[in-house]
Amino acid sequence: MVSRSSVPPTARSGPLALRVAAAAAALAATLAPHPARAADTSTVREPGRHLAYSLEIEPHLAFTPLEVGSTRGAGLGLRVGIPIADKAFVPDINDSVALSVGLDWMGYSGCRHDIYGDCSSVSSVWLPVLGQWNFWLSEHWSVFGELGPVLSYTRAGSNCYDARGAAQDCPTKMGVDVGLGGGGRYLFRDRMSLTMRVGWPYASFGVSFF
Repeated sequence: MVSRSSVPPTARSGPLALRVAAAAAALAATLAPHPARAADTSTVREPGRHLAYSLEIEPHLAFTPLEVGSTRGAGLGLRVGIPIADKAFVPDINDSVALSVGLDWMGYSGCRHDIYGDCSSVSSVWLPVLGQWNFWLSEHWSVFGELGPVLSYTRAGSNCYDARGAAQDCPTKMGVDVGLGGGGRYLFRDRMSLTMRVGWPYASFGVSFF
């Protein structure tokens, strides 16, 4: 008779161990890079060799690291990229041009006192309408620059006071800024990429769907 202690643990665990091992193997196979994607190939000198798409939809988180003063903002936004030219300004480079339009909401924990006086919070809505110049460096990587107007509507939240400490109606402000920045994408699925940008009036990090 074989004692229980002499039986290997894997034999005692039976089907459960097999199921756990199979699940772990399936998860590893899902997360591992596809063999076809393991090696990246440069395409920057091959005009027109890049992802063909009719829209780029990019939900993202937004931040204001370059904001003047001590107040910093964070929020949510959405960009939609519409291709305009498949081959752009440099004949020997794999570039393209798109129109990038969006809608962003930003919340601030404090006030710009030089603009809004004294208040508890500020929120902004931005509407960027930017030209986007893309450079497709490889099968996975691309970079871009953006330039254009950004319409803004900003409102101080509540508990607003003027410079003398008297209560006042919370002010609002509408304006037009110059949007300027650059960013990059990493294509981790056939039609999905991680997308990051840094510039004025905000930086963002999100996922693009093509």
